[in-house]
Amino acid sequence: MDRLGLYVNKLYVGVILGLLGPCLGFFLFFLITNLAYGYSLSRFIELVFSNSSSNSATIAISSVFNLGLFFLTLNRNYLKATQGVILATFIYAALMLYFKYAS
Repeated sequence: MDRLGLYVNKLYVGVILGLLGPCLGFFLFFLITNLAYGYSLSRFIELVFSNSSSNSATIAISSVFNLGLFFLTLNRNYLKATQGVILATFIYAALMLYFKYAS
């Protein structure tokens, strides 16, 4: 294993990456919709979270970024980090189900 793998191949690093990945995915989603509609970031966040039916869809679209993190850690053979990314994805899935059916 390479030197970087000694620091990255940890479960908590994968969880942190998996929890921060959808935040980056949300920002990319904002950039794409900003090209079409020209909303500011604060207006975009207000529109997304004011409608409870769009919360779970937005989380789902943002969580797609974790797929890239999963394959990146798996390809580099950082199996503990891969487990952390999967755990974080399950956390986002539970949050999605909550917004979809409970609220």
